[in-house]
Amino acid sequence: MSDLSGNANGFPAYGAQPSQPSQPGQPGQPPAWGPTSAPVPGAAPYQYGPGGMPPVVAPPKKKLSPRTIISIVVIAIIVIGAISWVASGNVSAKNIKVGACFTDTADTSVTTIKTVACTKTHDSEVFLNQVVTSDTYPTNDEWSSFAQQYCIPAFAAYDGIDFNDSTLDINYLVPDSTGWSQGDKTLTCYATDPNGGLTSSIKGSNK
Repeated sequence: MSDLSGNANGFPAYGAQPSQPSQPGQPGQPPAWGPTSAPVPGAAPYQYGPGGMPPVVAPPKKKLSPRTIISIVVIAIIVIGAISWVASGNVSAKNIKVGACFTDTADTSVTTIKTVACTKTHDSEVFLNQVVTSDTYPTNDEWSSFAQQYCIPAFAAYDGIDFNDSTLDINYLVPDSTGWSQGDKTLTCYATDPNGGLTSSIKGSNK
């Protein structure tokens, strides 16, 4: 047992001020918890989503396929063959409306689409026309991003179920650079049944 004036057990003398403890991380001291250095100047803070977890954007399980509308050819044919289009059901691809039904093509570029009544046999139906915003003509990857941003949620609202749970696929029409420069900035999303044989609208069908 020591008295109150000694340091036999390493305690300070009575009335004396205790010495300042060494800083964490110095010899004999445990390391400090968390970062020991200041943030790097100019570094952007990490953004967290709800619940303190990093935001996660899940890509769709199924692929969306694009088609390009060829504007120059469309302009020429509109002038020459407008009357025959009305009679045959052909419409300019850039003017196709939501709810229009038709049979899709494997062509990656289109000028016209032959629409039919949705009670007739078909495999595709338009469910969204969305004007997009970009300072320049979008790249293929940017068009794909626009399609995922707009087509997928719009499909669920139109069809009734999530795209990943559907038996249908999504394709989309985009203007070419000429059409874009002339003011056509519309992304057209349409659903396609890979098995074909639709004879009614998909709207509210939960397919």
